[in-house]
This record gives sequence, C-alpha cells and structure tokens, in this order.
Amino acid sequence: MKKSQEIAKRMDDRKEDIIKKYYEGLSLRRIAREEGVSTQTISRYLERWEIREECKAELPFEKRVNPELLARMRENTCINNQKIKFYKLTKEVLEGRLYRRKIKSIN
Repeated sequence: MKKSQEIAKRMDDRKEDIIKKYYEGLSLRRIAREEGVSTQTISRYLERWEIREECKAELPFEKRVNPELLARMRENTCINNQKIKFYKLTKEVLEGRLYRRKIKSIN
C-alpha cells in the first residue's frame, strides 16, 4: 500500500477524533503533530469533511490572551498614556517658553 493510501485510511479511521480535537480548540499544528501528518493534510481533510476551518486570528483578542496579561497590558497602557500626556504638556510648555523668549529677544 502506498504511503498516501495509508495516510488516507488512517485519516478516515481517525476522522471523529480529529474533528473532536479541532472543535476542542487544538491548533492544526498540534493535531498534525499528534496524528503524524502535515498541517496541510489536516486542513485538506477538514475541508474534505466539510468542516469549516476557523482562523484563530478571527477570534477576538481577549479570547486568545491570558486575562492576567490582558489586565497588566491595560494597566500599562493607562500609565503610558498618563506619561505621554505629561510629556506632551511639558513639551508644549517648553515650546511656549522658547517662543516667548524669541519674541522678547527680537523686541
């Protein structure tokens, strides 16, 4: 039996397990590794079995990130935004002073 025929038979025999793993959220790469085939093979068979392949990138960001990391990221964003506002204000104040000094030196 050819290797491609062996893979086809194995994939058909394992169809339910592969689909179950896919719907449990395992990546194509992990399923392929566990089944001993390529990710393209898993993708091709899911398509053949009419299982819609969902792209992980389509999932909302919050669902793909650890909640603790997401909270820390939001906290850091708030701190950074405060610093940006401070430095922007400081820059505006300094630019204003320099502008006023230039006017005084011209007069």
